[in-house]
Amino acid sequence: MGVLGTVRAQMHLRQILNAPGMGAKVLPGNEILIGTIQDKVDEQGLLNDQKTIDFIDGVLDQFISFAEEQKAKTTPS
Repeated sequence: MGVLGTVRAQMHLRQILNAPGMGAKVLPGNEILIGTIQDKVDEQGLLNDQKTIDFIDGVLDQFISFAEEQKAKTTPS
């Protein structure tokens, strides 16, 4: 809930996924870090900060493109 959000947890997860032998496909530089989340949700816990919603939409669009590219690489022609 602080300013840095989940930055450390995401950094460690990325290290694990990039470790030798894991073979994970990790989209570089596409992270969602939401600092002070408590100020961006309503009483029900729903995100209500439009700038954050727009940012997440953009990140998800990039992820979908990445996933489609990866699928195209592994699908036989």
